[in-house]
Amino acid sequence: MAVIAVQNNYMIQRLQGTPLPEDWIQERLRTYLSNATTDAAIKELLDAHRVAVIHASAGTGRYTTALHVLTRQNVKTIRQVRREPNEKVDLKGITDANTG
Repeated sequence: MAVIAVQNNYMIQRLQGTPLPEDWIQERLRTYLSNATTDAAIKELLDAHRVAVIHASAGTGRYTTALHVLTRQNVKTIRQVRREPNEKVDLKGITDANTG
């Protein structure tokens, strides 16, 4: 029974978002080269809707771009929300103020 409880906690954390440590984020951004046009477009979407979807091919930097933009939005906590295809996402963990 304890294994099921641990698994359920894992599922809850995975879908609600696990906070990413600041030093881990900075390490990912160490070699990142930003694009001012892309940054401005994402910032505009975030300011207007609080949501932006970055759609591009695998390996093009979507994840790192998101980290970069969120660090410049005065977001205090950046969370990683992961899900499987067709799996519902609970946005409760990322709707708090100053959370991305």
